[in-house]
Amino acid sequence: MCVRAEIRSGNALCRVCWAVVLLAVASGGKAAAGHDPGYEAINLGTLGGQHSVAFGITQNNEVVGAAQTADGRWHAFHWSEGRGMIDLGVLEGFDESFAHAGNESGQVVGRSASVDGLRMRAFGWSSGNQFDMGTLGGPGAVALGINAQGHAVGSAQIGSGAWRAFVRRNSQMIDLGVLEGHVHSGARAINNAGLIAGWSEDAQGRRVAAYWLEDQPVEIGTLGGEHAEAAAVSRNGIIVGFSDTGNEETHAFVWQNGQMTDLGTFPIGGDSRALSVNILREVVGEAYLSSVGEFQAVLWKPGRTITNINSLLPPFSEWNTLQSACGISDSGHVSGTGRLATGQTRAYLLKPKLGLANPIPGRAGVVNTFDATGATPFSMVHIVYGFQYGSVGVPICPGVSFGIRSPSLLRSVRADITGHAIFDLPVPGAARHRTVLFQAVEAGSCEISIITIWTFL
Repeated sequence: MCVRAEIRSGNALCRVCWAVVLLAVASGGKAAAGHDPGYEAINLGTLGGQHSVAFGITQNNEVVGAAQTADGRWHAFHWSEGRGMIDLGVLEGFDESFAHAGNESGQVVGRSASVDGLRMRAFGWSSGNQFDMGTLGGPGAVALGINAQGHAVGSAQIGSGAWRAFVRRNSQMIDLGVLEGHVHSGARAINNAGLIAGWSEDAQGRRVAAYWLEDQPVEIGTLGGEHAEAAAVSRNGIIVGFSDTGNEETHAFVWQNGQMTDLGTFPIGGDSRALSVNILREVVGEAYLSSVGEFQAVLWKPGRTITNINSLLPPFSEWNTLQSACGISDSGHVSGTGRLATGQTRAYLLKPKLGLANPIPGRAGVVNTFDATGATPFSMVHIVYGFQYGSVGVPICPGVSFGIRSPSLLRSVRADITGHAIFDLPVPGAARHRTVLFQAVEAGSCEISIITIWTFL
């Protein structure tokens, strides 16, 4: 589940609500649409207790969040493949800690808090040391985002008790102010260009999504209701969040080039929230599934309706339900929180499986686009084709076999930073009305895709 820190202006206290869900929106330039190869779901474990939650993911697919220790207290963690889960500790004078975001340099930001949640301070963690970021003159602060340069953003109280969005650069916390006529604000994310996403709220509690460009607030607005927040911003400036619609629902939105678009919900309605976005416009967040009465992890891709990520897990998984997704990297790895079949709540990392989309447009006599997705960034991917099922060993991968009789190499392509290996190839007219089998294998890992079957028109 995702922890969402909401600052309510009425009493200027921070109410921490445990939201549970996941959404995804993808638009990917040249990438072939309509392809979900599935995921491997990694249980990130705990720090000795029963439960853990994930809040964010870095571009090198490391995860931050909070996990219970043996005494049941929550401690911030940083997880990486090979090292596993590391306890980041707690600021002196506080009881618990929660890590909300990290970067590729291993820097982490979050909050240390009292057990009752009434006292909290923003912390940074770097090179094994946790430190207090300070405040803007008031007692409380929480850090929610950090970019590659180590610039952190969040919310902090000023002397009057009001909450203000801040950015911390060069050890200095800067008040980002509010929209005209507003009292409170909060920042939730920052990209490497310094674009900051968050919210601004007036004295009556009406909140709008906002962003800060060169430290100046700009209104994004709402989807018709009186409450909206921007939750994340991609490296190329795509902003996502959630907004009341005016009909007693909250919907996820994506904002790009000045346009705010409602991402919708499951077909029978309910709430949804977008919580993270990557450069392919793939968005993750949360949506309420009324048939089971709970939030579940969901995915949007360009031109497609919402997808429940639980449907992309392999059969006989240890997971009962993936309840939320809070982070998505540019390579399509997803962090979030789910419930195991045994009942414990655990942080997870989803690793995309290698898959091969149908050729686009799928017609003979023209150039078709072929897209292998879910590859390790910058790895070499070999794509073969044939016309009959069979079993042939992969020369570079002992013990691994193609499921195609007499496969021929179609193309070898290096995957890009997003894990897509894409190429264009003319398909001869003689292939019209022929059914062709395609399969991909990644060099190095020797991961192999399932067979893609296509009859050319």
